[in-house]
Amino acid sequence: MNGATASIHPRTPFPAFGAPTVAIHGPQGMASRPGADSGGHVLIVDPGNGSSSERLVYLLAEAGYVVRSARSVEQAVDRLWSHPTDLVILGAHLPGSGGTGFLEHLRAEALTRLLPVLLLTDDALAPARLKDLDDGMTHLMSTVMDPEKLLNRVQALVHLKSITAESPESESLVVTLARTVDARDPYTAGHSFRVSYYAGLLAEAIGMDETDLIAVRRGGFFHDLGKIAVPDRVLLKTDRLTPEEFDTIKTHPRVGRDLIRHLKSLAFTLDVVYHHHERYDGSGYPAGISGEAIPLVARVTTIADIYDALTSDRPYRRALSHDEALEELDLEASIGWLDGRLVEEFRAALGAAPAVRK
Repeated sequence: MNGATASIHPRTPFPAFGAPTVAIHGPQGMASRPGADSGGHVLIVDPGNGSSSERLVYLLAEAGYVVRSARSVEQAVDRLWSHPTDLVILGAHLPGSGGTGFLEHLRAEALTRLLPVLLLTDDALAPARLKDLDDGMTHLMSTVMDPEKLLNRVQALVHLKSITAESPESESLVVTLARTVDARDPYTAGHSFRVSYYAGLLAEAIGMDETDLIAVRRGGFFHDLGKIAVPDRVLLKTDRLTPEEFDTIKTHPRVGRDLIRHLKSLAFTLDVVYHHHERYDGSGYPAGISGEAIPLVARVTTIADIYDALTSDRPYRRALSHDEALEELDLEASIGWLDGRLVEEFRAALGAAPAVRK
């Protein structure tokens, strides 16, 4: 990827995978390595009593995190309100609707609605788990993982918590606005969720680092935020737009940028929001930049955005099939609008994962 991808490290087993766990348990289900500088406070919610949960506690404690564990949702709520928490990790086997109820509790409270949540799942790409992502999950990760990848993701999510801590009410308003954009047009319902998902697939496929991966997922959700300022008569028009109406549509990246540029909690998504309509040959908008001057996170999101638009019904045309949409992406790459290397990577990433409609 011409220097644009991160290095991929070989898979390694958990430390002491077959050996007894040596995590040190203290009050309130806490574990930490003596003398370790805390990288943050992590709450693990897992009803299981197996060794996998204990190995996770061991790994995080060894890395310098203060780790608390809870065996039930009730216990997790108690830990949450009685101790500082920067990240919640949910085990894959929470019974019934326990995980959903816990997420609803987190997102309903002003002090925890932006708390990052990582779901460890045995079926990381299952549609039911993807629904969880939209309903409050920050990230999903398979239980089949190497320690380095897990620690990188934990570090990125704890960092995300540190930059969102100052303005939960402000970001909550932006989330509401983003959902409002999707809800205005029944033909694009769920579009932002799917763009976030598809962009995340491509970002993972090219080896983006954890911080950029989160920026792609979050930016995908907010990418069309500026359309809140586009009148319905333009946004919902079924006929061809006039040049003046298209100029109105073209304002939405700037409006979206201006809505979030002063929010420290969302500053890392600005490149996605502002540049997702740039073209590789420089003929896009709003900045008219070209090639690798377009931020990689934006180039990734552009491909996801176009693919979902092509595979969605519109009043003026039917949804294209998966193969037809990929042919269209190839065509746009051939005439210089898209990064052809990323289109190839996207094709391969979709081949290894199910499409999702919502």
